[in-house]
Amino acid sequence: MNITKKTNNQTKNINNIGKGGDAGEIFIATKNIRGNGKIEADGGDGSIGGMGGKITVISENNQFTGKISAKGGQSLNKLKWWEKSWVQVIVLLSAIVGIIGFILLIYGI
Repeated sequence: MNITKKTNNQTKNINNIGKGGDAGEIFIATKNIRGNGKIEADGGDGSIGGMGGKITVISENNQFTGKISAKGGQSLNKLKWWEKSWVQVIVLLSAIVGIIGFILLIYGI
């Protein structure tokens, strides 16, 4: 058995601003499954990697020895530290505003 599900929106060009394609879903329900092929629902590569899909295999007699993969795609852009850490920056700024508000409350300003 050889089943492959891949997205068509894959690129290795880091200047491309397109997001990698999200993978779909593979559902296999069978009495017997055997073989050594691939069952893949991998997300595509892009400026932001696409999400991996979902694979469901229901079988009474599973003799499949191949590869099953549902991983996310690779993000190809090299982000600066502040672009990666914007949540931490917002939390830090909120904490500073909270401290200033507390000081103003204590001194009645």
